[in-house]
Amino acid sequence: MTRTEVFDKAAPVEDEDDTELLKTFNTWGRRAMFFCIWAAMAIPVLLVIYARLSG
Repeated sequence: MTRTEVFDKAAPVEDEDDTELLKTFNTWGRRAMFFCIWAAMAIPVLLVIYARLSG
């Protein structure tokens, strides 16, 4: 078989309705993204406040 050979047969794909799973996945992904961005902003600010108060 060469690299340029075309495959005539494809694997069968089942048509499933995963819209509810995708909605759940996107909801949790949005929450995780918000938490990561919030933590990336809040942690340095809290460290600066801690450094100023302790010194």
